[in-house]
Amino acid sequence: FEIIYKEKDMSMQKHIADTLGEVAGSIIATEPQNWPEFKNNVYTLFQDPNSSSHLAAFYILESFFTFSPEYFKDDANNLYVLFKNSFCQENEKLKIAALRSFSSYLEVLETKKHKQFEPIIIDLFKAVYDLLNTFSNEEGLEVLSEMIDIEPKFFKKNFKELNELLQNIFKIKNLESGVRRMATEMLVDYAEKYPALFRKKKEVLTNLIEMIFHHMVEIDNEIPEEWMSPPEGYNEDMEDDDDFETTRFGMGAIDRLIYSVGEQEIMGILSETIQSLLGNNDWRYKYTAVMALSQIGEYIDEPEKISSILQMIIGFMRDS
Repeated sequence: FEIIYKEKDMSMQKHIADTLGEVAGSIIATEPQNWPEFKNNVYTLFQDPNSSSHLAAFYILESFFTFSPEYFKDDANNLYVLFKNSFCQENEKLKIAALRSFSSYLEVLETKKHKQFEPIIIDLFKAVYDLLNTFSNEEGLEVLSEMIDIEPKFFKKNFKELNELLQNIFKIKNLESGVRRMATEMLVDYAEKYPALFRKKKEVLTNLIEMIFHHMVEIDNEIPEEWMSPPEGYNEDMEDDDDFETTRFGMGAIDRLIYSVGEQEIMGILSETIQSLLGNNDWRYKYTAVMALSQIGEYIDEPEKISSILQMIIGFMRDS
């Protein structure tokens, strides 16, 4: 621990802290009494006024929890305060370190103890949003995605806030398309895990479908030659085309929603959105509408239900 205090190079300090957490975890997992002062040493780091010491403490805990989760079983209150306070700090690195440490802790936390940490979720969401909106740092969102994948039920009671977070992230100006896609994927994935949360919530589903279509519309406005005159048969090069891949992502997401949430809930919203897309003069919107319709065709048992959409598509084809 003395080395951590003396080390000024942040990268080296992190490496030392990571290693210390792994070594301590391995030793204490075998025999907790072999390092009696370890816990106090960690808390002492948090008491140090230097933020680098706090970072080191979280790095240690992130590694340690994996090896010896039971060691801090009586320290839930102390850990709660440490995580909560760090989520609310303005320090970018401290937010990320706290998020990663909490993710490691959540992975080994007993389900019956989840309730005690549920109040921290709102602060966690705020930290993730702040990292993106203030620092353009997507690492917090990546960590949240990992947490949801590991313990989706932990966030279930806060689905409303989770949905709002991902919607607000999607709306951040000048956000990279890959980050927007991550937010979209997280919501689609959650719909697959807990479809009941999305049923009977037209606004939530409409917003999510609009997010999906936003990706499909974000293709190059200039039509490449291979799109205008595609070769016959299967074209392997299309698999590597970014626009094609974006379209495929959107179509797959639509299919996943229909399959998980249900045709009855999704089809009406899709029909309304497709009609809106067809009414836009930009060819990309019309293209997206046609591709979406081709994806949902297998679910349409009565074509007359979409006769108005078909008439619009026929008109679009004639104008092309």
